[in-house]
Amino acid sequence: MRRSRAGLGRTYQITNVFTGLSVQENLVIAMRGRQGDKLNMFLGTRPDADGSARIDHLLGVCGLEGRRQVRAGSMSYGEQRLLELAIALANEPRLLLLDEPAAGLSPAERGPMADTIRRLPRELTIVLIEHDMELALGLADRVSCLYYGRVIADGTPEEVRSDAEVQSVYFGTASSHA
Repeated sequence: MRRSRAGLGRTYQITNVFTGLSVQENLVIAMRGRQGDKLNMFLGTRPDADGSARIDHLLGVCGLEGRRQVRAGSMSYGEQRLLELAIALANEPRLLLLDEPAAGLSPAERGPMADTIRRLPRELTIVLIEHDMELALGLADRVSCLYYGRVIADGTPEEVRSDAEVQSVYFGTASSHA
């Protein structure tokens, strides 16, 4: 809750949603978490009018329109990942940490995830941790590429993509100068 109140949203490498609850219930709990009321956070999961409008907005942003009453556990893995992103966005963070948002997604599910991330407001700072280099390079304005904890390249996606060490380490197409 402290992170939420501080303006930080986060997704995890492993999906972290309440599978026994509906999409709406997951989002209501997330929105209440920012208020810091631990005691009432799980009591009553019906949103007020403002909360309902916020849920509609989040479902639209994340491509989950019409899924409000669906139990999270019955959704595909890709939809659960999108729900987790909606949960992270529920409290309008200023900084969003995305830990491998495409991990475990099929090629068909990666597109909607990437499209959703691209639609996020430009004023939202996003820190993306991603092993899928093509996805990361396609989403980022600035990239820091690490190899065994060492920054091997930092710059625009084009600069990083053309770096010889990145080519060697991640694409296997050039010899490393490390």
